[in-house]
Amino acid sequence: MFIEGLRRAKNKWRIVVGVLMGLIVISLLLTFANFGNKVDTSGVATNTTALTAAETAAENAASAAKSASGDMTVQGEAASAYLTLAAYQDLYLEDPAKSYQKALTYAKAMVEACGSTQEPDYETAYGYEFSALKGLGDGEGLSAAFNESLGAVTVSQDYLNSYAAAMIAVGANEQLVTDLETVKTKLAEDPTIAAEDEAAEDGGDETAAEEPDLNTFIDSLIEQAAAQ
Repeated sequence: MFIEGLRRAKNKWRIVVGVLMGLIVISLLLTFANFGNKVDTSGVATNTTALTAAETAAENAASAAKSASGDMTVQGEAASAYLTLAAYQDLYLEDPAKSYQKALTYAKAMVEACGSTQEPDYETAYGYEFSALKGLGDGEGLSAAFNESLGAVTVSQDYLNSYAAAMIAVGANEQLVTDLETVKTKLAEDPTIAAEDEAAEDGGDETAAEEPDLNTFIDSLIEQAAAQ
């Protein structure tokens, strides 16, 4: 009888321990699940806050642009704001197409406003166009904007590199090569469309030796585009 009672006591103890262990495991699982929900909620809130702020900034910039249709700076700020919004939307897996389209609209308005400005910033205006068209994946539009810009922008290595990067990103390599060849032809006809070498202006030869001349730089871009 004593031995049987001892066995029953041990079985009851094992049951009690088993129940306690089960409760502990369940408690831990619920704790981790609750923590995960808090993290997810925090992440969503952060994303929503960032997107909301970008949307508000873009709407405010657009409102200002409508009130100052001929102001180059204000139109550029609207283009920049929508490019920023598009970047946030892209980051958080939302469709940025409408934002890129609006950025393009204001970038073109900036280009137009440059015509009535004493110190026009065509390079920035067309740069906004390039970014918007790149976001839209529009290689044909990029090429058209670039060729239009050649009548207004002082051609530099940075400007050509920016355009080349956008064209390669949308897979318009063949058109890029054609456009760069056009630049070489224009440079041969009128060298003054190119930016002057800053090192040459300052009388420094070391920097000039480090950077290739514009035609050599264009050749390197053509090789890069053809190789991809």
